Amino acid sequence: MSSNARASAAQRLLDNPDLTEVMAEIRDTAVAVFLSGTVDTTAMARAHDDIRAINTIAAALQARLTEKAIADKAERRHRANDPT
Repeated sequence: MSSNARASAAQRLLDNPDLTEVMAEIRDTAVAVFLSGTVDTTAMARAHDDIRAINTIAAALQARLTEKAIADKAERRHRANDPT
């Protein structure tokens, strides 16, 4: 898959309100566990893992967009230096 296609797919996912809502719900549930003073260490570890997973997914999607932006900038720079 090309970087353009990967970036487009990533942007579609980031723009999908259902996905962003689910990610926010998972994050909010995990934060509630942290704020509760009555949870055990297993629940706390699970909440930590959930937040790390959400952050990993978001970072992977953002990395695809960044990769395309870098490639686009390099292409513009290359064309600006092209003598034709």
